[in-house]
Amino acid sequence: MQRADSRQIILLKRAAVADAQALYLTRYEAYLPQYGAYGSSCCPCVQPMEGFVRQIEQGDTYLIVMGDKLVGGLTVRTQEDAVEVTELYVKPDFQQMGVGQVALMHAEQRYPSARYRARVISGEVAALALLKKMGYRAQPTYEKPTDRITLLCMEKDASSMVTLSLEPLRREELSTVIEWCNQDSTAGQYCPLWVHGRDKTLTMAEFSKEFAFGKHYIGAPQMDFAVKAVEFGRMIGVVSLTKLDWEMRRGAVDFLVLDPKWRGGRLGQRVVEQLCLLAEGQYGFHSLSLTVMESNARAIGCLIKCGFTETLRRQNVMRGGDDQPYTRILMMRTAKEK
Repeated sequence: MQRADSRQIILLKRAAVADAQALYLTRYEAYLPQYGAYGSSCCPCVQPMEGFVRQIEQGDTYLIVMGDKLVGGLTVRTQEDAVEVTELYVKPDFQQMGVGQVALMHAEQRYPSARYRARVISGEVAALALLKKMGYRAQPTYEKPTDRITLLCMEKDASSMVTLSLEPLRREELSTVIEWCNQDSTAGQYCPLWVHGRDKTLTMAEFSKEFAFGKHYIGAPQMDFAVKAVEFGRMIGVVSLTKLDWEMRRGAVDFLVLDPKWRGGRLGQRVVEQLCLLAEGQYGFHSLSLTVMESNARAIGCLIKCGFTETLRRQNVMRGGDDQPYTRILMMRTAKEK
């Protein structure tokens, strides 16, 4: 049995067709005990080489490398609502050494998403333990591809586990936010509040005028924040405090946009709550308001949970280029007395 130096760094390297033979043999060795136990024709170790090469050509298969040794492989598949880990395997000689855990951590950082999914055979105790350790939880649904195999669906909601940080927004980060808005099929729920032209496509020229970019100081008329997922080292949203009245200690919450991949799991609610606590606790604001479209029921529900209540409703609001009028709701939150 080979002994690996625990100080060696474990890395993921995107697989190329030239790696197919070596990775195919590694995969065969890793899955062979599973094939012996269940005898399923669906086991990856009996997949023809041609099919494995096609899988590598799709670009989401990785070598797991420890030092200069190939010790395993990993394949993911991106979906609209999740990233699915379809295969994770480690050579028998390198199992029980934390290799799979580190590889999975690397994969999550390469594919930042609010939700991850994996399927695992119910009898594979070590695989189940690894996924549970990484925050995956068994779902009520399962599959039975054969009489001897039950596949459990495991999911991880990263948005409920990630640590959020609000940092001053930098100008170069705004282009990412514009991409989120322009590629988001549900952007019509919020973009009409900002767009001033005949079309509803955001551009850097018009949207950048709405932001102050890092000018955070007592007395500033506006503070813009990048929402960072600390464990991922990645911006996953933006939010602003605008219309700041430092004498009356009141302002508005505005420009809340989240990366579509990170929506759900109460993430929007957590961002708003964290921003409100910052405004009230660090800057002493007594009241915060915001405007939301009546049709955005999901956002309204989130804001109610954050302590906002409706104070005014403006109906039949029109803006140049809009085909239909819409209703704006003004909501307000008052800081709790200590």
